[in-house]
Amino acid sequence: MNCRLVFVCLVLALSVHGVAFAADEAAPPDSVASVVKPGSRSTLETYLFKSGGFIADKLQVYGKVVAAPAPGSDRILFGKNDYVYVDISQDYADQYSDYFIVEIGDKVKHPKTGKNMGKLITIIGQLRLIGQEAGYKKALITDSTREIVLKQPIIPSYVFQRPEDSETVKPGINGLIMKVMPLHLLGAQYQILYVDKGTDDGLRSGDMFTVMSTTKPISPIGKIKILSTQKNTATAYVIESKTSIFVGDTF
Repeated sequence: MNCRLVFVCLVLALSVHGVAFAADEAAPPDSVASVVKPGSRSTLETYLFKSGGFIADKLQVYGKVVAAPAPGSDRILFGKNDYVYVDISQDYADQYSDYFIVEIGDKVKHPKTGKNMGKLITIIGQLRLIGQEAGYKKALITDSTREIVLKQPIIPSYVFQRPEDSETVKPGINGLIMKVMPLHLLGAQYQILYVDKGTDDGLRSGDMFTVMSTTKPISPIGKIKILSTQKNTATAYVIESKTSIFVGDTF
C-alpha cells in the first residue's frame, strides 16, 4: 500500500517570536479584510488567505505589540476588542493606521534543491491605531484568529482583493508543491499549500493549475487556485482533488 493511500485511509478513519527577520523591502501579497457577504466566495478566500499567509524571503517589520494599557497590568495575552500599546518605528508611525499582526514561522526549504525559500508569515490579527499614550501608540485589536502575545510583530494591512478565476486551467508554468498546511476545519478540498513559483515566473492571483502526482502511475490528482503571490513563491488552495496532495507533487 503506497503512502498516499495510507494517508487517505488515515484521514477517513479520523474524520471527524522577537523578530530576527527584517530587511529593507516589504513584500506583502494581496491581503485581508474587505467587507463581504457571508457565505460568498470572497468570504471563503479571505478566510483562506488569513489562514495561509505567505512565504517571504524578506519582510519589513514596522513595530510590535509591547504592553497592556492598564496601569501595572501584567497581562500578556490579547484578543479581539482588547486595547494594546504598540511600539512603531518613527519612520512609519504616521504613515499607516491599520496593521496586520503576524507570526513569523520557520524557514521553508525547497524539497528538491534544499534552497531556503523564505519564512512562513501567518496573519493572526489586525489592529487600528487610535491615539498616543504613555509614550506608545495605543491600538484596538479589531480582529484575531488566535491569542496574541507581547512582542508580536506588525506590518501595514492591505485590502484583500479576491482573485478572479482564470477562464481555464493555466498551462506553461511548471512548479512544485513546497509545503502543505495541515488539514483545517474546511477539509481537504480547501487545503492551503505553497508553491515554488511567483510573479517573476508569470504567476498571478486567480491562476488555476492541474496537480500531478509524483507516485506511479503519474496522473492528475486535483486542481489548485493561486490566492496570492510573492516574487518567487505563491499561496494557493485546493479547489478539486481526487486524493491528498503532498509536498513534491507538481503542477
